[in-house]
Amino acid sequence: MTTYKSAYKTTTFVEGNTINVVHHSTKIIEHDVLNKTIRLNNGGWFSKTTKDRIHSYLIENAGYRLSQKKGAWILSQVAKDDHLKTIRMIPYENGMILQLSEGQWMDNFIGVLLRLLYFYPIAFMLILFLLLCLF
Repeated sequence: MTTYKSAYKTTTFVEGNTINVVHHSTKIIEHDVLNKTIRLNNGGWFSKTTKDRIHSYLIENAGYRLSQKKGAWILSQVAKDDHLKTIRMIPYENGMILQLSEGQWMDNFIGVLLRLLYFYPIAFMLILFLLLCLF
């Protein structure tokens, strides 16, 4: 298991096919890369920092934005190629699972590869070599 500190009191680690983000002691994000799902959980903490951590991950990896209106958290699916134009809005619920579409998955896959290249260059080169051998 590889762990790195991604922000104050926030840790990101990879466990099998899942990228996990833990803020304080709450696992706020479980991103199953293989099944293309993201489970969200704020642990009942509707704080600005928790919302910011979830928002940062989603906007970068899933094409969603997390915002707040009149105290309620709202997820907006956005089009990355159209200046983050909102496609649809859904109310946030603890434990909700987002199913990524094929295009979102490809964006996410490229994002994961870029993070591997940056943080783990040897692992990236090994994966790239294996992909080239398969094709």
